[in-house]
Amino acid sequence: MKQIGIVTYHKVRNYGSVLQSYALMRVLQKKGYDAQIINYVPFPHSTKEEYFGAPNVNILKKIIYIVGALPLRIKVSRRYRLFRKKYLTLTREYTCTEDFKKYPLKFNGYFTGSDQTFNTRYNYTKLTGCYAYYLDFASKNKFSYAASFGEDRLEGKEDIIEKLKDYELISVREGSGVKVLEEVGLSGEQVIDPTLLLNEDDYKEIFGKRLIKENYLLIYEPQRQNAEKFKNYAINIARKFGLKIVKVHKEYFKPNWCDKAFYPSVNQWLNLFYYADYVLTNSFHGIAFCLNFSKQFIAINANSANNRVVEVLELFGLKNRFVENIDECNKMVETPIDYELCKERLSFLRKKSNLFLDKCLRIIDNDKN
Repeated sequence: MKQIGIVTYHKVRNYGSVLQSYALMRVLQKKGYDAQIINYVPFPHSTKEEYFGAPNVNILKKIIYIVGALPLRIKVSRRYRLFRKKYLTLTREYTCTEDFKKYPLKFNGYFTGSDQTFNTRYNYTKLTGCYAYYLDFASKNKFSYAASFGEDRLEGKEDIIEKLKDYELISVREGSGVKVLEEVGLSGEQVIDPTLLLNEDDYKEIFGKRLIKENYLLIYEPQRQNAEKFKNYAINIARKFGLKIVKVHKEYFKPNWCDKAFYPSVNQWLNLFYYADYVLTNSFHGIAFCLNFSKQFIAINANSANNRVVEVLELFGLKNRFVENIDECNKMVETPIDYELCKERLSFLRKKSNLFLDKCLRIIDNDKN
């Protein structure tokens, strides 16, 4: 059985990042390969930084910040740690370039996975001096699947372009990523996020029975720039359809306008999306799971995530679900999504994306070394 290593954002406190890691690994395993997550953990993703990281302020304010946040950080961190332990097949831990030299990996092929792994603001390449997300430690059979630049330009071009030239095939998550590659003389193919390659039956295996018995509207708001909009829209929609309001909530106290607010495990997060009657979100992966589970939803301005949100909506002909004000929200509430068309589109995109993966895997299979 051929072995494949995937480097991606698997150790961050984010549902979408953990689930896209799981999804790509699982898809490759279902295709008959021994797929593993390369356990690359740059310093900003380390457990120490996860628990004790703080804004760059004076020492007293830093201590107060850490002490106040620590109990919640421990609770949140545990949610992801348990999922990784149970569902991700991980290599030994690598933290820097020297680790890759000291403990060389010997996979038959390598993928840079999805999420914003090509975004130099988030992959810490400049900070750490390590180009692991660009597979510089591998000598052959290098590919990317649905990697995202996160923005419409490539920062730090020269050294990164040289790393990308070593890839056999490149695929990106957004159409803007294809343009970024073209601008620097490279080619790439747009594919869908790996979470969309798995279907709802694949996810049912891991999220269990219904968590909340009442009918409810779900709020998932990782980008927290428009909290008041979420509140107003949620109250309005919940009143119209007679729904409870459930919020994925990473704070100590429940807002008084919510019926339930808590920070679920990764499995519970999937459960909440699957059984929701309506969803309000500003998250790329929030939208991805709405599409996968055929949920009625509205997307709200998220500032830093807008380009990714808009692109996935455009891919499914749903750009009108991105609303800016209460009038647009009310209009969309009266206009349900036709999921027959969306399912046809998703089926087509899955086939196209699987063809790209299969093309990569043929190169690995044909390599006799």
